[in-house]
Amino acid sequence: KLWGGRFKKNIDKDFFEFQKSINYDYKLAQYDILHSKIHILALYNAGILKTYKEYKKLQEALEKISNTLDQEIKTGRFKISKSEDIHTEIQNRVSNILNNDNIADKLHTLRSRNDQVAFDEKKYCIKEAINIGKVLIAVSRSLLDLAKKYKDLAFIGYTHMQRAQVIRFPQYIFTFSDMLDRDSDRLIAFIDSLSKNVFIGSGALTGSSLLKQSNYKDAIQKLALKDTAGVKPSENDLDNVSNRDFIIEFLNILAIIQMHLSRLAEDFIIYATKEFNFIRLPEEFCTGSSMLPHKKNPDFLELVRGYTGRIYGNLISVLTLMKSLPL
Repeated sequence: KLWGGRFKKNIDKDFFEFQKSINYDYKLAQYDILHSKIHILALYNAGILKTYKEYKKLQEALEKISNTLDQEIKTGRFKISKSEDIHTEIQNRVSNILNNDNIADKLHTLRSRNDQVAFDEKKYCIKEAINIGKVLIAVSRSLLDLAKKYKDLAFIGYTHMQRAQVIRFPQYIFTFSDMLDRDSDRLIAFIDSLSKNVFIGSGALTGSSLLKQSNYKDAIQKLALKDTAGVKPSENDLDNVSNRDFIIEFLNILAIIQMHLSRLAEDFIIYATKEFNFIRLPEEFCTGSSMLPHKKNPDFLELVRGYTGRIYGNLISVLTLMKSLPL
């Protein structure tokens, strides 16, 4: 374990299973390794790693683990280990590669998982926001293709679920694509803002006088990796390790996106009924009934609508978690 210096008794087995997070924070592996690469170079700059050979051993071990873990996670072959979290798992793998050499223990010198997880989660949110943004663009383009295909089609506009006036079908579809375009703008602003505020070097609370922020600044500049762009030494350590506003902001954006998708799904569910009969849903995205064989159920759309509650729940969960958390 990365902790336990003052403990004389082994941790309770049930409590260990209850408190470990490796079963989900393994997704942070690549970001945690990036943090480690910066940290060991900062240790070398500070003279805590005594020789370049020590630094090189750790750096090569991290590169090897990075490639292995990346493949394991991408192919679904990552096995939940006995480590309590991904930070410990990486430390243990470094130790195994270096045959339990004492140099492996230096990886965690003057370092805290508080700093690591704040760094990792920001990097993770940025990457996921980019991925979601790409999918949003694809969905919006599909809607525009639909509008183009039926550009001359008359449609019915409703208010209060009552027929109101004749509109054009593209006007109806453009409304949903405009919603998703606004969502994309929110994601872009979120990515841009968060990318400029990824910090390192806060330690558990307020850093360390032995490992100054200048050591981290030099390390970031020397590494000059694509993934280190925007990373900078912490400006307010206490705020850095305690800040989860960015997660709440991200979840809020996702909740709005999901609300828009749910509205689109609900419209299509209604308009595909025999009562309206405006659209026909493709069979490959529908299911049948075990009792009523004539039915074609819009389960895909109903699941999109249903999952909205889970997305909302994630936002409320984090807001509730943070609301009375002492600094």
